[in-house]
Amino acid sequence: MTVEQRLEQLEKRNKRLMVALTMMAVTICALVTMAATGKKGRQLRYGGGAEGLRGE
Repeated sequence: MTVEQRLEQLEKRNKRLMVALTMMAVTICALVTMAATGKKGRQLRYGGGAEGLRGE
């Protein structure tokens, strides 16, 4: 394997790892955002308790 081939192989691997890391970071941010806003949304929609579910 020549130096050029090895360099190309490493660049491809680096690109794949960077894409994977970016996707993981985006996913974690999305999950944290949903977790932080999910409870507020449920409380507003159902009144924060079982009363809202029964229609009272």
